[in-house]
Amino acid sequence: MGIKSEVSTPINCGSEYFQKGKFTAHKNNICLLGSFKNQPPKIVQKPARTRRPKSTPSQLIKPEDVKKLESETRTGKNLNIFLTKFVKVFIANKKQPIPYYKVIIDPADFMQTLENAFQVAFLVSNGSAVIEEDEDGMPVVRPVFDKSENNSKKVPVQAVSNITMKICLDMAERYNIREPLIK
Repeated sequence: MGIKSEVSTPINCGSEYFQKGKFTAHKNNICLLGSFKNQPPKIVQKPARTRRPKSTPSQLIKPEDVKKLESETRTGKNLNIFLTKFVKVFIANKKQPIPYYKVIIDPADFMQTLENAFQVAFLVSNGSAVIEEDEDGMPVVRPVFDKSENNSKKVPVQAVSNITMKICLDMAERYNIREPLIK
């Protein structure tokens, strides 16, 4: 059954062929000739899977997105607080439009300046405030008390405002801003 250790070398073959043949004929090298069968494989019937019943829409429970709701209400509250403070400042200013940069600039906190700029932008988009130009061509802001005044202008106007630290410092110096107008 085993392989003879001494195999005669064919006359025409070199020693390389003999070495490869010796390696191939090793006892641990299993021949696959018996692995291939001429018979088809047996078909095994698997049991049919049972499907889960579909849940009805009344059974589906949508989780509440509490964080999203909180942030929306918090943003709305902050906007209302900002609007009430802005109206108080406007009335204290004898109902005269207030320079835009005076409203938004917080000389001690640049991030608060940006937040104020967004608050004013939201007020303008809501129709609660209007940005106009003064005699010098600088933007001024005033609240809108009569909503019909804002509805007469049906054409939406957009503008891009560039706010940098340098612009904030320049405008704070120009308008003599030492503390924020709206805290």
